[in-house]
Formats: sequence, structure tokens, C-alpha cells
Amino acid sequence: ASEQKVIAAETVSCRVERTILARSLNVLTLSHAYALARLEERPLPAQFTDIGPLYTSTYTFLIGIGVLVVCAGYLWGWGVTRARLDVCLGGLFGGLLIGRGLHVLFQWTYFQSHTDEITQFTAGGLDWRGALVGALLGTAIVARVRGVALREVRAAGVVAIPLLGLMAWWGCGAAHCAYGREVDTLANYPAWLVWEERDIYTLIAPRYATQWIGMAFSAAWLMLGVVLLWRGWLRRYRLPLIVALFAAGMFGVAFLRGDYMPVVGGLRAGQWGDLLVIVGAAFIGCLPAAAEPGKI
Repeated sequence: ASEQKVIAAETVSCRVERTILARSLNVLTLSHAYALARLEERPLPAQFTDIGPLYTSTYTFLIGIGVLVVCAGYLWGWGVTRARLDVCLGGLFGGLLIGRGLHVLFQWTYFQSHTDEITQFTAGGLDWRGALVGALLGTAIVARVRGVALREVRAAGVVAIPLLGLMAWWGCGAAHCAYGREVDTLANYPAWLVWEERDIYTLIAPRYATQWIGMAFSAAWLMLGVVLLWRGWLRRYRLPLIVALFAAGMFGVAFLRGDYMPVVGGLRAGQWGDLLVIVGAAFIGCLPAAAEPGKI
């Protein structure tokens, strides 16, 4: 009789454990479904874009759209010539080359064992500081060689930098790159600062909304650049101003990022690059005006 009581007690205990486990699994499933529903509510595109025969990562697609818009606006504003087309190609080549090179350098712990991916530009992965320096060098060199006025390049850069930044952050929302650090709960933070988002390993968790913040300040600097061009304000200083403001935004949002980057002196390696860009922009803004005729 005592053995039967023990067996009965163990049976009841097993049933209780199975019930608790089933309910826990249901809670986890509902939580996962809720997190996925929250992800679908945000204005972030899918990871890949499929338009007819075109199938590529959305990050690459959005960057390509941004480049086309910048080049089309530049040619529409100043006139289509072979020399200006060469300037666009020079900026594109320089930005891709140095931007990709600096990205590989910062992420060398990954690329040293995946060397075949170093030249896979379509997979995404550009360092914005390298892309900026490469694009400015490429356009400046080709403009000098082809006899194109540098004031045209400077005017285009006022809009190009924040526009491409906006598209890059939007693309990162699709590719889950530059994701934010995890937080304990969404309830402890303002709604604009956090959300539930995947990381590069597709793990969903409450995080800082770095992609959204990047899109927001890029859009703000884009509107500022458009106003400066439209009103003709700060002709000498507007390009260095936009560059410095964008770098400051990138420097600030880096404190919230959760993706890997080497840390040097308490700052991410990229943040030191942001500070260099800010200092360089301030230095260029303080240089005496070039003796180039015409309005910038």
C-alpha cells in the first residue's frame, strides 16, 4: 500500500511538472510571437529585396538608391557632362574602396578567417569614415583632372552625406547591423530610445534603437543641408558643418551600440575616427576661403 502511495505521488508530481513545462513553453511561444509582431510594426524593410530578376540584400539596394539619387541630383543641378559623370564614378570608387578597407580593418577578427568575403561588396559592410574620405578624395582628384569646379562637389556633399547616412541606417535596420545593446526592460526607458530588435545572430531582445536614432539624426541633418543650399547660407562652412554634425551623431549613438568593435582607451575604435572627422571638419572650416570664382 505504501509503495502504491509513493507511485501515485510520483505520478501526480510528474503531471504537475509537465503542466508547468507546457505552460512555460506556451508563455515563451506567446512572448516570441509578440516580439515578432512588434518587429513587424516598425518601418524597417525585409533583409533581402526581390524585384524581378534583382535579388540582393536590402542594405546594398538602399545604398545603391541613395547613390543614384545623389548623382542624379548633382547632374540635374549642374548639367550632364562626361566630366561630371567621371566625378561621380571617382567618388563611388573611392568611397567603396576605402570604406570597405576600413570596415575590414575594424572587423579583422572576423575577416582573418573569412578572407573570401573581403571583396564581397554586395554583402554590405562599409565604414562611413572611410567611405567619406574615399568619396571626397575620389571626387576631388577626378574634378581636378577633368576641370570640374570643386564648388560643385562641395555643394553636392552637403546633401549627399546625410542622405547616404539615412539610407545606410535604414539598410542596417533590415540587415540587423549596428544594433543596440540589450536593456533590462522596455518599461524603464523612453519609447523612442528602445525597441525589441534582432541582433546579427537573429536573437530578439529589448535593445537601444540605434538604427532608428541614426535614421532620425540623418534626416535632421539632411533637412538642414537642404535649407542651407536653398537659402544660400554659410557657403564656406556648410559642408564642414554637416560633416561635423553627422560625425557627432555617429559618435553619440556608438555609446548605445552592441555590435563588436575593438575598444581603445574606453571608446570604440570607430569613435576615435569620429573625433578625427570632427576635428578635421573644424580645421577645414577655419581655412581661408579659396580663390575660386562663383558661389559655392
